Amino acid sequence: MSDYNNQLIKHLEILIEHGNLNNSIYIFKKGDQLKGFELATKEEPITIDSTETAELRNVLEFYLEIKGMLGINKLSATIKAYRLNKGLTQMELAEKIGKTKQEINRWESGVKPSQEIFDIIMLHLNWELSSSLFYCIV
Repeated sequence: MSDYNNQLIKHLEILIEHGNLNNSIYIFKKGDQLKGFELATKEEPITIDSTETAELRNVLEFYLEIKGMLGINKLSATIKAYRLNKGLTQMELAEKIGKTKQEINRWESGVKPSQEIFDIIMLHLNWELSSSLFYCIV
C-alpha cells in the first residue's frame, strides 16, 4: 500500500507543479480499493466500469489525505504543495526566506516551523490561509 501511495503522491505532485493545486480530479475506486485518478475537465465526460465509482475531489485535499496516510502532517504537506505549485525548488524557497534548503526539507518532512517562519512562508507562497489557523492544521 505504501509503494502505491508513494507513486500516487508523485503523480499528484506533477499535477500540482503544473498549476492544478486547486483543480478537481476524479478518484476511481472499486469497492474500497483506489484504482486511479484523472484530472476533471469540463469538456470531457468520464467513463467508468459498472463496478467502479468516481468521486470528484480537490487536488490539494486528496494530496493531503494521501500524505496523511504516509504519516506526514497537513502543515508539512501543504507547505510542499504550495512550493511546488509556485514552481520553486527547496533551495529557491530557502533563499527567498533567508533559510537553508535543509530547513525547508525538515518542514516538508514533518517538523513544524515556528509561527514566525510559517508567516514568512505564507507571504512568499501567497498562501491564502490565516496564520491563526497555523496550529489547527497540524
